[in-house]
Amino acid sequence: RRSWSVDDISITGATAGTMYTIHATAGAGGAINPAGNITVAEGNNQSFTITPDSGFEIADVLVDGTSVGALSSYTFNNVSANHTISAAFEEVQVVSYSITATAASGGSISPSGTITVNEGSSQSFTISADQGYTIADVLVDGASVGAVSSYTFNNVTADHTIHAAFEEVPAVYYTITASAGTGGTITPSGTVTVLQGDNQTFSIAADAGYMIDNVLVNGASAGAVNSYTFNNVQADQTIHASFVVIPDDPCLVTSLPYLQDFNASAFVPECWNAEVVAGSTSWQVGTLSGGLSGTTGNYAYFFYQGNQTQVADLISPPFDFSAYSGINLEFKHRYVHDRSIAELYYSIDNGNSWALIQTWNSSTANPAIFNQNLATVAGQPNVRFMWRLNYGGGGSVRNSRSWSIDDVAVTGVVAGQTAHSIDALLGEASVEEFAMTAFPNPASDKLYISLSQDVERGSIAIFDLQGRQVSASELNNINAGESFDISVENLPQGMFIIRVLTENHTATQMIRVK
Repeated sequence: RRSWSVDDISITGATAGTMYTIHATAGAGGAINPAGNITVAEGNNQSFTITPDSGFEIADVLVDGTSVGALSSYTFNNVSANHTISAAFEEVQVVSYSITATAASGGSISPSGTITVNEGSSQSFTISADQGYTIADVLVDGASVGAVSSYTFNNVTADHTIHAAFEEVPAVYYTITASAGTGGTITPSGTVTVLQGDNQTFSIAADAGYMIDNVLVNGASAGAVNSYTFNNVQADQTIHASFVVIPDDPCLVTSLPYLQDFNASAFVPECWNAEVVAGSTSWQVGTLSGGLSGTTGNYAYFFYQGNQTQVADLISPPFDFSAYSGINLEFKHRYVHDRSIAELYYSIDNGNSWALIQTWNSSTANPAIFNQNLATVAGQPNVRFMWRLNYGGGGSVRNSRSWSIDDVAVTGVVAGQTAHSIDALLGEASVEEFAMTAFPNPASDKLYISLSQDVERGSIAIFDLQGRQVSASELNNINAGESFDISVENLPQGMFIIRVLTENHTATQMIRVK
């Protein structure tokens, strides 16, 4: 059971006061806040704020139709009647002035010409002199403000003028005394006249057999530089170049023939360089399973199994061929391709730049013989040879590529002597070459020879490097791969060429007798 009982209900209140209305409006170009019909209790106050739009200003404020001026605010105090308030606006009139900027010859003013500036704004000008000139004066409205490089008109309220005048700077010259000691030159040399502020470069070059030792600039060392530049010359200077004789290079090969058989040790020979260009694999010396056949002892080889980029160079010692012509390069090799490229280069500037001799992009025989006359290196004093194995990566990680090199022989003829070719002595026949292996190489008494094909009838001859035949014998019924020997015990130490000649084929190899 539930219930609610109510009794004696009374409602009371006070009589409401009188309310008035203020009607607020604004014309175009601004606003009044608050706007519209505003209800105000009798005796209260009500304020209004008048705000012009950009580019406008308050023209007048009317209260109950009567002007109270261009006020930005108005308050009705102790309101006891209805009212109106209205705001009117007008567009602000922009006043501008002109500044005429001019410059005489010898420089410039920026900006230039007639510049329009709004009243009350500021305007800056920059004055610059041409090469060989300086600012003489700046006139503002005809009055000097000095040789200033900039000027600003602040709060502009009138037209103005600005004019820049310049004057030529007298030329000032300095001398640089350039000299060179014995063994080279400096260019230009002697007393060199230089305009103040200019630059002057000198080139230093050593004569043959000399190198730059030092360059002194005003008595202080600038190092063994081949050029020097004086920048922004502001005083007299001196420069002197000194030179020294190039010491003998213990690695420089000056006499031929030259033979490298890589048998001296299990390391890359002294004066040869093995350089890694990309990757981590380098050339080595030793023997390689599946490497070069038909040779004895060690050989140089590059071997890489994987699929990462590898580029490596084997570089010969430097050769001085100044006294030689008819330069010939010969070596045995075996190249296993598998996505790689084998390249043979020569350099005539001691390895600073390289020229291509031959490219191999397929596997060779084992062994293969490279033999080529290199006329371009004859007479050159700084020659090197380079074997490069270039593998760009890719393929299976199980695949491998290699290049084996042995019995590198460089021969030539002393300039002025007549070179007699082996082909000329034997008669140059249109025959195909086949492979021959001669071992040991170098040899001291007997030399064992194996041919890659059968020889029913032929001849074998030994020639010195002047093309003279020193021994010869007949060959009969020699089977491919079968070894036979010839005696070399009566030959002097040095390099020789063995040639086997049959009716349709020939084989040639360089040997050394020790």
